[in-house]
Amino acid sequence: MTSRTLTGKDIARALRDKALSYPDVEQSIACKGTALECTTVKIKGKAFLFVRDVDARLKVDASRAEVAKLASKQPDAFAIGATGWATIKFGASKLPALGVMEKWLEESYQSFAEGKGKKAPAAKTKGKGASKR
Repeated sequence: MTSRTLTGKDIARALRDKALSYPDVEQSIACKGTALECTTVKIKGKAFLFVRDVDARLKVDASRAEVAKLASKQPDAFAIGATGWATIKFGASKLPALGVMEKWLEESYQSFAEGKGKKAPAAKTKGKGASKR
């Protein structure tokens, strides 16, 4: 079995689909019609993921130091803001595994779903062959 390298579009789709599997989320478009146009996924009216085919922005808390370390080593691929918003640029040569990015996504969702210190319900799982929409 051969594994293929994920493209930015693949990663964006995987993160968006994972985000949409969480309970009580909605999808919208931010900055429509501009160069910054992106898909947003929100919980309680607050965006926890901004994603395009070239990058994603999400809020990290527990993994903030991990992302900051990556940003210091690969500033062309990662950035972290003072409030914990992280940017991941998919065109970078060395990205973490998709599972790591999904862990960061979970942190972002949790930070808005129930507030700090409270655990939100687990993501819905889709059976084999289930529709993604």
